[in-house]
Amino acid sequence: MTQYGAGRIFAVVLTAGAGSRLGGLCKGLLRVQGKTLLARQVAALAQVPVQGCVAVLGHQAQSVRDEITQIRLADLGGFGLERFRLESTEVQTPGIGRSGREDIQISVRQGLLAVSEMLDETDLGILVTLVDCPLINSDSIRHLLETAVRDCADIVIPERDGTDDACRQPVTGHPIFLSRRVVLSFDLADPKFSLRSFLKTCDVAEPSIAPEFRVIRMRTQDPAFFKDIDTPQDILSLHREHGLLVEIP
Repeated sequence: MTQYGAGRIFAVVLTAGAGSRLGGLCKGLLRVQGKTLLARQVAALAQVPVQGCVAVLGHQAQSVRDEITQIRLADLGGFGLERFRLESTEVQTPGIGRSGREDIQISVRQGLLAVSEMLDETDLGILVTLVDCPLINSDSIRHLLETAVRDCADIVIPERDGTDDACRQPVTGHPIFLSRRVVLSFDLADPKFSLRSFLKTCDVAEPSIAPEFRVIRMRTQDPAFFKDIDTPQDILSLHREHGLLVEIP
């Protein structure tokens, strides 16, 4: 078992979204190079190796559970899933009267609750990522974790410059790293808990707000951290720019 500094790593994979801009497709079940996006995420995590992950289910939850069963049986080509905990938890999405952002907030909280139960006092922390990151790979994840260890970071967020000439705001990516002590600081019993709001208070530009946490915004141009699939145009650009075909179930 590979250790990063103080201990093990676990992950939360968010796959509860309703795929509203893709006609209701479950993004975790889209296939790229013969594997579902969920299977590709699990394979990348297992190769790092991360010791386990919790997939947060919602839309088409039973179909995703069936895929998790297939992932366990296939072992993704022998990456040692007998030593890799692959669990799931479920939220109700889309929620009636809730925005997409609120659905994500609830999914993140549920995933953090579930994965926090896996942590012990020697563990380093967790990764939080989206299922629809088709370019993610073990090398990119290792780079993120090595940055966390090298810089003694509590939080690592991939970041690149924006491409819109009218607004050059930085673009953030996934996965993000959260140290164990950051996770333990969360009030996950509070249904209004928002990781997004917490990260805003920990911005490195305002260190006086949360001086106990070291935040690293990892500057990178690696598209693995930023490419996702939200729209049909994203599917086309994935093929055009990276030569990858998306198979729709």
